[in-house]
Amino acid sequence: MKYLKIKYTVPLLLASGCICFFVISCLKKPDEKNPACVGKDRWDVKTLTDIGELNINYTPIYTSVKELINIPLTNTINDNTPRFGIEFNTYSIKCRIREYKLSDDGDYHLVLEDIQNSSVTMVGEIPDEYCASVQQSKHLSSFVKARTDFKQSLLSTAQVDTSVYTITGVAFYDKIHGQLGAAPNAIEIHPILSISKK
Repeated sequence: MKYLKIKYTVPLLLASGCICFFVISCLKKPDEKNPACVGKDRWDVKTLTDIGELNINYTPIYTSVKELINIPLTNTINDNTPRFGIEFNTYSIKCRIREYKLSDDGDYHLVLEDIQNSSVTMVGEIPDEYCASVQQSKHLSSFVKARTDFKQSLLSTAQVDTSVYTITGVAFYDKIHGQLGAAPNAIEIHPILSISKK
């Protein structure tokens, strides 16, 4: 009898565990990959929560992917490098989005493609509004809207609509570590503040 009790109790416990996991998974937001938020590498600069944010010029400079990736990187980048140079500028570009992924830190990582030369790419990222540190940014509402607008551009196959997009955001130099679609000078639009398509 003891054997029978164990025999049927174990599968029941496993089944209960699966049901609990399923319920918890369903309660999560569809793009909430990492609510704990493990972002690093100049995280405050990426999320506009750094001291230097006060000096950013939010009037956009209209440019292109090709022009941005040809701006020389003059500083050595480490995890704690403060905002510098063109990182105080906001840029607006017309581009296509070749592909995207949901990063481990919850950000949407977009590969932005020059509309004149599809081999020329750079990265743009939209922060995760569920991240506690991102919620400290006074630009949180812009991040939320940008993510919503981006998700509306996704097709049923999870591919991105091949339209031309206008993307506006603040310049950011990342460390080069083999990022998907990274520019040779590691320039990014990070964070993206708005995204729209024709």
